[in-house]
Amino acid sequence: MAACLLILIFGTTVFTGYLETDKESAAVIKVENYITGDTSDYSYNTEEEFYSYTPGIEYKTPITLEAILTLSEEQLEQGLDLEYLGYYEYVESFVSSQGYKGNLIQSTIDPNFDGSDIVSEKRAVFVANGIRYTLSGGVSVEEMKK
Repeated sequence: MAACLLILIFGTTVFTGYLETDKESAAVIKVENYITGDTSDYSYNTEEEFYSYTPGIEYKTPITLEAILTLSEEQLEQGLDLEYLGYYEYVESFVSSQGYKGNLIQSTIDPNFDGSDIVSEKRAVFVANGIRYTLSGGVSVEEMKK
């Protein structure tokens, strides 16, 4: 798969991410820190290539956007199956404010772990026009559904 850095500018907001594709069947666009919510104090570690930040009250982590595009009819017929079994559990299905049906899943937490203050990672998964959109981050179920 070939990959390249993306810089997206919407108004005064700049997003960085990457595009990865095999140029035949699928392309993946991933944008970290797509929705930052009430997180703050972002700092980029160039050596490790990641952002550090201060968690907020509503957003324990920023939201990441990933879009997987099907590039061929053959891939569209096969589908884009991703295995979540064991890592995530189903929470609910819902309809977004834009009218898209989505599924909400959350990361599984060891039942023996006493982490009552832990916010599990949530993922909202939508499919529209051959593109699978996944928003993921450490927020509440209600916040992710927005």
